[in-house]
Amino acid sequence: MPRIDMVTLVFDGKMGASGDMIIGALLSVGANVELLSPIEEELDVKYDIKELVEQGISSKQIRVTRGGNDIEGENSGKNFEEITEVIKSLSISDEIVTNAIEIFRLLGEAEAEVHGKKLQEVNLHEVGADDAIADIVGACVLIEDLDVESIVSTPISVGGGKVKMNHGEYPIPAPAVLVLARNATWSIRGGPVEKELLTPTGAAILLHFAKGVEVIPALDVRKTGYGMGHHKIEGIANVLRVISGEMKNLEKDEIVVLETNIDDVSPEVIGNLYEVLLEEGARDVTVIPAMMK
Repeated sequence: MPRIDMVTLVFDGKMGASGDMIIGALLSVGANVELLSPIEEELDVKYDIKELVEQGISSKQIRVTRGGNDIEGENSGKNFEEITEVIKSLSISDEIVTNAIEIFRLLGEAEAEVHGKKLQEVNLHEVGADDAIADIVGACVLIEDLDVESIVSTPISVGGGKVKMNHGEYPIPAPAVLVLARNATWSIRGGPVEKELLTPTGAAILLHFAKGVEVIPALDVRKTGYGMGHHKIEGIANVLRVISGEMKNLEKDEIVVLETNIDDVSPEVIGNLYEVLLEEGARDVTVIPAMMK
């Protein structure tokens, strides 16, 4: 039977996922860093990219800055329509525009549900700031560059403890993350540390692009990349791993199995039944004798 080679990206989020970790992992697995330059110029930001070693693992750590200053968590107060206009103004393909806007729609709808409002009424605060736009658009650009046929994710760790947000302090995972995870096919799990590991931005990107799997699927590995987070965790590599490889899938072949019990029939009739069923198109015929009372 012929086989089909599928290039697949596997996100392995044992230490969670954020927008900057996703970008770092995609760059490590072979995406072209030069494609981020137009975003830097038009948003007036810079992707500060460092090659670091975390617990013996070489990883890329990304931080979005402006004028040398970190702008993570900058409260912009942009709403969904304003963010959409910013994305449409960028020099990116129509597909990237569509993907980025859809990811922000997922974020906005999650925030709206949490606050009991409509999408148009929600200001996205932290996730509407320029660093979040750079993270989401950058991830879409790099995924398009890798030109893969499928993207999957193993269960993602969310961490634990509490996180401070614009409206106050909340238990981890953040309320918006839970809404996004509810709509995803991948699952979440608590731990392994008392820190926020899965951010709303990371959850929205993976919700849009990735299907859930319980374990890393069988594939011929091409390359592995690591995106480093910003939490320093003793004894643990705080990295998002991405695996690129070819997943071998057999072509689908529909087989229908018919089963029945036959009572009080002579062996001669059963013997003739083999020939009749095969002549009618059966692929195989099996008869299993049974003792009953």
